[in-house]
Amino acid sequence: MGLVLRAESYMANFQVLEDNIWTSASGYVKTYRVLTEAQDESFYRVTIEAEVDMLKLGTALEDLRIEIDRIGNPRVVVIAREWTFGTEQPFSVAEGALRQALLSKGFLVLDRERLAEIRDPQLLARAAEGDTKAASEVARALDADIALVGRVRAESQGSTQAGGFMWYSAVAHGDFSVVLRGTAETLSSVLAEETALGLSLEAAGTQAVEKVAESCVPQLVIETVAGLNWVSASASRVLKVLVFAVPDYSAATALQSALGSVREASQVNLRTFGQGLASFDVLYLGPAEALASDLESKVFQNALKVALGRTASLRVLSMGFDTVELELRTR
Repeated sequence: MGLVLRAESYMANFQVLEDNIWTSASGYVKTYRVLTEAQDESFYRVTIEAEVDMLKLGTALEDLRIEIDRIGNPRVVVIAREWTFGTEQPFSVAEGALRQALLSKGFLVLDRERLAEIRDPQLLARAAEGDTKAASEVARALDADIALVGRVRAESQGSTQAGGFMWYSAVAHGDFSVVLRGTAETLSSVLAEETALGLSLEAAGTQAVEKVAESCVPQLVIETVAGLNWVSASASRVLKVLVFAVPDYSAATALQSALGSVREASQVNLRTFGQGLASFDVLYLGPAEALASDLESKVFQNALKVALGRTASLRVLSMGFDTVELELRTR
């Protein structure tokens, strides 16, 4: 519940916050037991083991005001392989359901057509099968921050006569994970099973696949937001810095030198340059918003003037989960 409590603290006074915490905890913690109790100077510390109802917590994400844009609007690519009654489907119902569910939660989801940019079909297959390195490679290739990957299998459970109709039953098994692009770390992993009835076996299979995908969304969203929040706040990672209106290659290399002067930047690589756009990979200790603030500070602007000339300055245009876009200005 730590993420929920921190999110609430941005927009409530202490009294309201206390009420919200109690309402949330009593609504989502099903059972708990105290493991340890101890007094540490002025703090009283209690450690508990709790069973949390992830489905209820997931459906209340908007009510709790956990806003995806607080962590920089991460871009998501969704890859799901689907087998229905032993046959792999060219278009995954589960993939579509996951994409729509993430969009409704506020994520920026890449169009499915973008997957055509991956020329190696085996790379997509390995990603869907749980290869985290392949998933992170796909995310990097499509400029996504995270990859939601997985597989679904729907199987027949027979049929029964009821109410004058023949009803068919199907069960779907889903296995989904969310992988971080930069480190190939798994932020969330969910296994689920759902059954459905239909007037045809195909209808039952489709409904079971949709249900198993949708049932995984709450836990995937909660754990992904929590993981991205932690990464954004505390981890050293590679951030993309895009600088527009760079006149020539020598100016790009001078920018690289200036970026290296940022205190928390331990490595700066000039990734690409062309048509006035310079792209850098910056190994930085802290979130993208901290780097953006550093790049607009007087200290960095002075370093920039030394590297590029007295009239040079940078202006932040936009910022995402791990991207900062800037414009170089010279007079």
